[in-house]
Amino acid sequence: MKTTSLFIMTHEPSAGGLLVSMGLMSILKQKINKVAYFRPIIDSESYKDNNIDFMINHFNLDISYKKAYGLTVKEAESKIASGKQHELFEEIIDHFKTLERQYDFVLCQGITNSSLQASLDFDINIEIAKNISSPIVNILNGHKKDIKDIVEKLHIEANAIKDEGCAHFATFINRLDKKDMDYINNTKNLLDRPVFCLPEIEELNLPTVGQVRDILKSDLILGEEKDLMRIVKRSLVAAMTTEHFLDRLDDGVLVIAPGDRLELVLSAIAANSSKTYPSISGIVINGDFSLKHSPILKLIKGIKEFANIPVLTYPENSYNTAVLINSISPKITHDSQRKIALALGTFSKNVPQVDIEKAIDTTKSGSITPVMFEYSLFERARRQMKKIDLI
Repeated sequence: MKTTSLFIMTHEPSAGGLLVSMGLMSILKQKINKVAYFRPIIDSESYKDNNIDFMINHFNLDISYKKAYGLTVKEAESKIASGKQHELFEEIIDHFKTLERQYDFVLCQGITNSSLQASLDFDINIEIAKNISSPIVNILNGHKKDIKDIVEKLHIEANAIKDEGCAHFATFINRLDKKDMDYINNTKNLLDRPVFCLPEIEELNLPTVGQVRDILKSDLILGEEKDLMRIVKRSLVAAMTTEHFLDRLDDGVLVIAPGDRLELVLSAIAANSSKTYPSISGIVINGDFSLKHSPILKLIKGIKEFANIPVLTYPENSYNTAVLINSISPKITHDSQRKIALALGTFSKNVPQVDIEKAIDTTKSGSITPVMFEYSLFERARRQMKKIDLI
């Protein structure tokens, strides 16, 4: 029987799990009526999983957030620590099978680089894919890696999937430079399953001013919501004279300026409006200073040409502010229209839709594991139970 699900997995952060999920979902939605998105394990219930939130909203999926995941990392760790690994897989199978009955296709995405992954002596993603009989789509991160190491990793992961008795749908190698893409595309018979190459797109791996605002939980005191989509290429702490500060401005820089040096904020905004200086992404005014009655801020707000520069506030000092901003993991969110267009355009250009459709038609689901067999027996028995009325 041809597959009705796929399981996307990657072991490295920033490898492109969401990008590949987006690309595959865009193809599936064109051909299949009801498609679900499912993550067996998510990091936490205290905040929304970005990938689930994005996929449901962008693709208008007919599935609630709660049904789109199985357990949290904490719940999974608790079951494994208590020797209830069997119960863990049964619960995931139950969630998956419920979706399988309600939808024509289920696109799954595994967990990436979590404390759970690091603490196990087996690959949790492969075990889950095997237990739900879902063919695996594995993703390799080719960023700044030697081509020989990439090809070696390609074969290692393919062999691991095969050795575990899982069906292998395809391998994606993301964030490659052109030379390495050409090498892999011109090297025939790397695997007996399709290998797709995706190039490095710098903008997809950079945060937006909006992400900075969310992480800092700061106020937007100048600019509009649409301005928060600007890409941040790097941060610059403004802790020098105006002349030296202006020399250090680059395109896409996020300026971090102390609240008692608002003349630097004025200089940054003026430079942004000048044809002789690069365009900055935004400004964060830091420090516990009251800006409510600042004459410089009043001056800036009154100049119409300056109104499109997003200016945020954050009470911490410059060093802590810069450290926090530099630690942000870039994301594609459902309101990141430019990033979405870039991601889907990159996928479409490099991954022939006909190849994906052919692979779906020719790839069979994986074999039945003992846990799946046991679940199926109990589920069949449960459905066939008759109600007995005692009079």
